[in-house]
Amino acid sequence: MSFLYERGWRQNFVWGGFPGPEKEFELMKGYLKPVLGRNILDASCGSGLFSRLFTKSGLFSLVMARDYSENMLQQCYEFIKQEENFPKENLILVRADIARLPFISGSLDAVHAGAAIHCWPSPSVA
Repeated sequence: MSFLYERGWRQNFVWGGFPGPEKEFELMKGYLKPVLGRNILDASCGSGLFSRLFTKSGLFSLVMARDYSENMLQQCYEFIKQEENFPKENLILVRADIARLPFISGSLDAVHAGAAIHCWPSPSVA
């Protein structure tokens, strides 16, 4: 699944009415305006599509890309390695359970959870 996510599966979102990653990112920037320049957690980053966009935009001081799937995080890492001049120092990959995040309370300025809440066993706990 990690190999196919951005290479085909994500297209299903567009067919389902989502505007596509670039437009989604532009819309998100408006919602995230109060925390620009600070840190953001991509709570279920998958292959890192939005984590990479957050990082490359330079709008956040630190991007934490969290996923439970080691394969998805590995795919994110592979995509990063393929990009020249990717600002790796501003991105941290984190493998963790969404119900047991390894962050100190109040240490996150923003959380992005795009199209992932349905994958969480207990969204209210997260």
